[in-house]
Amino acid sequence: MGLRIYLLGPLRVERDGTLLPERAWRSRQERRLLVALISTRTVPIPAVRLIEWFWPTTDAETASVTLRSAISSLRRTLSPNASRASNQYIQTRSGGYRWNHSADAWIDLEVFYACSEPTDQPRAEADLEQAIALYRGDLYEDEPDARWLFAARGQVRERFLRAAAELAERQISRAAFREAVRTAQHGLAFDPLCEPLCRSLMQAQTPVS
Repeated sequence: MGLRIYLLGPLRVERDGTLLPERAWRSRQERRLLVALISTRTVPIPAVRLIEWFWPTTDAETASVTLRSAISSLRRTLSPNASRASNQYIQTRSGGYRWNHSADAWIDLEVFYACSEPTDQPRAEADLEQAIALYRGDLYEDEPDARWLFAARGQVRERFLRAAAELAERQISRAAFREAVRTAQHGLAFDPLCEPLCRSLMQAQTPVS
């Protein structure tokens, strides 16, 4: 069954079908590193940037050692049978680190991106429905004030809202008004001021009221 990682909403990591308990994480920084590495997708994060984010008040030498230790610890948490320097999930790249997207891990964020990627042709409703269903909440909502995640979190939320608006419009166009109401309401639960969803909700409610 392998590794399954849920970043949308509260962080959840399953290994071979079993949820990793709180005690499996040696520090909060491990979880932060995991989220940061995956959410930046294929772009390596320089070590200095990770230190700025997670150890800003620690002197450079100590912070570098702490970062390397946290990366090794995270590697063991994700793959306890691999070596400390294993690149199975986390790769070391010229002064930084990145997530190995060729690894066998299932990640909700990656599936979400694949299902909501803009295309020249109308996306299948099933893809939009899956993207919306995967959005259990904001990216790593465990720490809503995490400034290092603001940009990525905003981008993911905007993509979710666009997918919800597109799906609601498609449902209205085929007279599936009750479905459109549910879709619009689901999106508005995360952003009550989203104009396209407000508009779709009013359009969908008129025929079913």
